[in-house]
Amino acid sequence: MKAIKFALIIIFSIFINNLSLAKESDQLIREIVDEAASVLSSSKSVNLKIETLNDIAERSVDINGIGMYALGKYRKILSDERKTKYKKLFNKLDGLIYLKVRDFCLLRKWRLKQEKKLWLKTSSKKNLKIMNKKEVINFMSTYQRITQHMFNDMPKISSVIMNLNDKHQINK
Repeated sequence: MKAIKFALIIIFSIFINNLSLAKESDQLIREIVDEAASVLSSSKSVNLKIETLNDIAERSVDINGIGMYALGKYRKILSDERKTKYKKLFNKLDGLIYLKVRDFCLLRKWRLKQEKKLWLKTSSKKNLKIMNKKEVINFMSTYQRITQHMFNDMPKISSVIMNLNDKHQINK
């Protein structure tokens, strides 16, 4: 009985300690955005910028999680062996496709439209986490600085650039 109590106390203290070290998501995002914006606006060479941004991405992003998310519903039916093969293949991807948009105002317009569609699509309007216009603008302001840098710097480091028109279509 003492061993169980001791184990529970240890587990509980580890849990509490980890909670106190956890950052709020918006604070974490701001730190990553600020670090990436600093790299993009620096006078470093393009290759050094790419290397530094890759380090930030590897440290900040769950690449395996994104790979599994990209599989969609199929991730639930794949065998562990096939998932392992897929993860190896996904991690080999090293090209960068940049979906270039005219400006930040267009991105804001698209996001507002997305929220409106979500609101209209949802039959039960209770307990929704859909943002109003002010909340969307506030949310997007978190990413505006890095997005503005991306408009200038991403074409320089991308393998492929695809220009999107106002209707989300790729210009030919």
